[in-house]
Amino acid sequence: MGRYVNIAKRAIEAGQTVHQESDPYAERMQAALHEINLPAYPAGMLSWLDTAHPELYVALTSNLPDEIQRLWSEHAPFEQFEGALERLVSAHKRGCGLYREYRNEQRRREEHRSRRDQSEESPSSFQKTSQRDFRTAVKDGGAK
Repeated sequence: MGRYVNIAKRAIEAGQTVHQESDPYAERMQAALHEINLPAYPAGMLSWLDTAHPELYVALTSNLPDEIQRLWSEHAPFEQFEGALERLVSAHKRGCGLYREYRNEQRRREEHRSRRDQSEESPSSFQKTSQRDFRTAVKDGGAK
């Protein structure tokens, strides 16, 4: 996450120091960071990705930020820089989707477990009625 911060700082600094000339790298970086840092950002996603999808975690926290930093520093062709940013945003969206699926599955399991626990705590009236009918039939010498 620290690399995102460094890249974001550089984008902000570039935007502040160059008022008369725009820096397309800084502008595009700010736009990409805006796409990633939405209010609906799923808290806990990166630590979960580290365990559940380590290749995606490494791409998001190391490989892609390093590539973006390198391309920006070298003033690589803008299309290459843009492609790296698109891969970063795409990987981030993929991570968010995977994490939301995981969290939704966890909620479904918890709801199922909760319903099961509730049904075990209070037996249904059908079971009580069945037990009563069985006792009555045994008392009467069997079913007629």
